[in-house]
Amino acid sequence: MASSSNRSGWYADKQLVSDESTVTSLALYKSLISNPLTDTTTKKTCYTKLVALLDSLPAVRAFNSQSADISQNLYDLLLYRCAVHNELAALYSQAGDVHNASHYYDRAARLYEALIKFVSKSGNNDYGSVHAVFESLEQTLKQWIGVEEAIGRKTKAAKLSARVEKLQAQMIK
Repeated sequence: MASSSNRSGWYADKQLVSDESTVTSLALYKSLISNPLTDTTTKKTCYTKLVALLDSLPAVRAFNSQSADISQNLYDLLLYRCAVHNELAALYSQAGDVHNASHYYDRAARLYEALIKFVSKSGNNDYGSVHAVFESLEQTLKQWIGVEEAIGRKTKAAKLSARVEKLQAQMIK
């Protein structure tokens, strides 16, 4: 069981995760996901539960890329949320479920873009490397292109390729 004394990072911020049962659930899902003996189906279930828990947190729901300032812990939580969506997409893709993979890659890309927009507007790079978020977004888009090509959506894949090229041009600036 996770307790307040075991909290660190964004877990420690009771304004972000105030309910101990939520902390316990998050810790359990993360533990199962990181366990090498956990099968893919269980990992997908855990990631799905993580997505639901993270998306339901009031601080996450209240985040808006127009926000003036956020705490480092909230930024880390939002970045973790992006990664969870991306990992879930990858699991669906590996399992051959390209429609769910496409959905979660779309969601991850939108979340990464919102973080980039926020950091760009705030002018505050204390949150970490914007370049690393750009790279994560670029990887997500490239993986999503592969999924769209597998579905047979060549037009969508081409549009995503254009987004990657645009993103790469922004990264150079």
